[in-house]
Amino acid sequence: MGSYPEDSSGKSITLETKLLTKDFERLRVIRLLYSQNNQPPVISIVNEIAISSAYDTITYVDDGGSFMGTITVDEFNALTGYQFIGATMAKM
Repeated sequence: MGSYPEDSSGKSITLETKLLTKDFERLRVIRLLYSQNNQPPVISIVNEIAISSAYDTITYVDDGGSFMGTITVDEFNALTGYQFIGATMAKM
């Protein structure tokens, strides 16, 4: 069950991904928040974490407590090299 806009739900999300390459030493976690329909998202840099070459997967828990700054949609699109389009959106 969700909560009202601008209220914290007190929930977290666990992100896990396999490391397909060992070419990187750090990972930047970016959060896209769509607080209202038909409005651009707030894009936050949540954290930067070290990647150990000893592991084949990365697990990160985002509880909403970490925050490093925000970037614009244009800046985000420039980072990815293509326009970001979410594959799956779920209704809360």
